[in-house]
Amino acid sequence: MQCHPVVAYVDEKRRECGSLPLRYLDVQELQIEDEDEEMDYESDESAEFSPGGAFDDPEFDRSFTPAALQYHSNFFQRLERWSSSTHGVDTTSLRPQRQLEADWMRPWWEIDHSRREPEVCFYGLLAMLAGFLGLCVSYMVAVGLAMIPVVQTYITYAHRIDFFGYTKFDHPEDYGLAPGKTVNLHIQSLDSTTLGAWFIFAESFRHQTPLLAPAQSHGPNDIRSAIKARPTILYLHGNTGTRALPVRVTVYTGLTGRLDVNVFTIDYRGFGDSDGHPTVDGVTRDARAAWDYLMLQGAKPQDVLIVGHSLGTAIASLLAADLARDDVEPRGLVLMSAFSSIRKLMDQYHLFGFLPLLRPLTVVPFAPRVLDWSLKHRFDTLTIIPHVKTSVLLAHGKNDWDIPHSHSTALFDALLGPYLPAAPTISEDPLSVHGWLHRKARKDLRAERRSTLVQTTFIRRFGTLEEFVDQKKGGRRVSMLKTNAGGHDIGRLEGVQDAIGKMFGFY
Repeated sequence: MQCHPVVAYVDEKRRECGSLPLRYLDVQELQIEDEDEEMDYESDESAEFSPGGAFDDPEFDRSFTPAALQYHSNFFQRLERWSSSTHGVDTTSLRPQRQLEADWMRPWWEIDHSRREPEVCFYGLLAMLAGFLGLCVSYMVAVGLAMIPVVQTYITYAHRIDFFGYTKFDHPEDYGLAPGKTVNLHIQSLDSTTLGAWFIFAESFRHQTPLLAPAQSHGPNDIRSAIKARPTILYLHGNTGTRALPVRVTVYTGLTGRLDVNVFTIDYRGFGDSDGHPTVDGVTRDARAAWDYLMLQGAKPQDVLIVGHSLGTAIASLLAADLARDDVEPRGLVLMSAFSSIRKLMDQYHLFGFLPLLRPLTVVPFAPRVLDWSLKHRFDTLTIIPHVKTSVLLAHGKNDWDIPHSHSTALFDALLGPYLPAAPTISEDPLSVHGWLHRKARKDLRAERRSTLVQTTFIRRFGTLEEFVDQKKGGRRVSMLKTNAGGHDIGRLEGVQDAIGKMFGFY
């Protein structure tokens, strides 16, 4: 059957315009007349738009009124009736395409997707499956790379990540510190590795130095005088960046101003302007070298407070345990945003705070053992902290997305453990009612004993402070402060600085 000129015209326009809806055609050329009414598109005022010439108009508005959509549908119906009755043209083949054209102009929630062709859904599912498989392959490749020792080093320490690339450490004023407040120096680690360091004077001592000629007042004699005048904090920062990271400078200024103490901070080997490559033993030697430097400058152990943040908490714990073996007791130990162990952190780490990074590997046979075997940098504070003899303050933000505050709770319970009954274990017979009742009774007894030993203080609109006195280690104080805010960089909170000052006698 020969195709009617009207239908041929429509098909030709569709091929030229890329199968666009018929509302782009100039229907004035059709001049189709029905028995009852004339098919003049421009004569219908209810359509509220004119399709003629719209394809060439760059300002054409693609939003249509319901009246226009209805007119579009009526146009096809009349075209179908006219073609079938007058010329015997079968227009049923145009209906699927017509439905697609009508759906193109409707919101997605009003489209009847059941009328779509089945192969569309098939190809969509196939694309989703391919994307999921690609994501799984990418995940396994990333985990495999993380097992390589060199890659582990860069992930654990992130020592080559410098957000600003500005490394003029001999100009501390460029980082926001006051003129004459900071001395840039280099010290030698125990294996002759050169380490970059800053000594930041206490606020009261800085006001004694001339402002206009700070270079004349910088030197070892001033550091010795500052150490004798005020206590000193040995600050061990976390991974990523250098000692000049802006958020760390904020902590320095808060400690030196609010607590009126000196701050001595170093860059571990491989960080900033320090030599070498970071390892667990290497960064521990670096921390000990910083302690020894302060002792050589005339500091007394009881005047030096060790403060660690994030990765620095593991290094600070290693230093405190090393000093305990030498029967040296510092003023105290502060662990901010601490983690119990690297292995435990890997299991609980959530990317962006909600995406479990390694949790999917728990369903893979032998995957946890492979991770344990491949782990190179084994920071395990949970096994180290019981050997620490000095007073300990744990500070953690409840909204810390990087390290969950449950890690600080685990460390606090490890220090409290010798005073509590043994933790309940799972019964050998899971179906035994007696075993579960016995476990519950031991758990209740442990909680009751803990409540009698630990004094809890609720700080309004700030957080919770728990503390107890460890009589087995000379009556030292052990405290845990959990703040409602602060995130991972909790050291910049004035409330945390106040807790440090009150616990360790800086006020």
